[in-house]
Amino acid sequence: MSKMIPRYDEDFFNCYMGHVISYLKHLDLPVELLFFKCLESTERIYEYFLVQGGDRWHFPTHFLDLNRLGARIIARHVPTFEEAKPEIQHLIDQGKVVFILCDGYYIPHRVESYHNYYQDHNFMLTGYRTNESGTQWFVEDHARPDFYDYYDESLIRDSYNLAHYPHAHQFGYFEFDLDQARNPDKRAIGQSFAEYVSTYTDDLSMLDRLLQDCTIHQADITQLPGGLQGTERALLYIASSRELFRRFVTAYSIEGELALLLKQSIDLAFGIRALVLRGRVRPIDLHKLETKCTQLQENETAILTTLVRHQQAFVRN
Repeated sequence: MSKMIPRYDEDFFNCYMGHVISYLKHLDLPVELLFFKCLESTERIYEYFLVQGGDRWHFPTHFLDLNRLGARIIARHVPTFEEAKPEIQHLIDQGKVVFILCDGYYIPHRVESYHNYYQDHNFMLTGYRTNESGTQWFVEDHARPDFYDYYDESLIRDSYNLAHYPHAHQFGYFEFDLDQARNPDKRAIGQSFAEYVSTYTDDLSMLDRLLQDCTIHQADITQLPGGLQGTERALLYIASSRELFRRFVTAYSIEGELALLLKQSIDLAFGIRALVLRGRVRPIDLHKLETKCTQLQENETAILTTLVRHQQAFVRN
């Protein structure tokens, strides 16, 4: 009765959206057509990771309109797992995947949070079995390492019932418009892409600030404003954002240099990240850092110019 839904390779989405994207890709839906909204400005990334001190899981990503792929989430708020159980079993019997909100404090394979701290989390229920000891539920959780196994119902119940964050005590599943799923309206998606590009700005000042901060704190890179971890996360998120947007460019068949420019930005962001992290064991090579920061600024400027050109061409046509 269980499924095995592979992880969709990304370092961008939170646990819920990551599971949703993995599930939809598992069903062969062209999820990449929605990834134009994954292009995040370095301004927003800097503000979130280095000013606010946020983590990847709560970054305020833009809404992805899954209806464009004929996918509609049905969300159910049910106070206790005992009350939710019959409906969840019925959904699984119908072959549906159930996305359940829970708390990582009670989940053994969440090794960082288990009995250490409370953590809003989501995993997928794809099967169940009953024996003399009661019901066990098959959990699929892309948790690094990914987890696919049965848990006793008592553990699922506690992780659901004892969660106390505002959006707890919910589960969801998807219904599909098969015609729209098979034939998404690329023209409408292109219109949304053009609208998104028309509002997209980035002053790229993050890279100037990063170079300045690394120069000041070269002797102890851990003293970077926002912390070394925040800096590392921000640079990884820049690379991840451009990688997902590059997949949109490929899926939408946008021709020209845009995909190459995005690949160069990804490589440069990873290169800057490596230079900064290397500062933990030896002084940062500031000349190399300045060179790569300048190259990334120039590359991102070229991406912006190219995007505007594509947006204007779409509007004309």
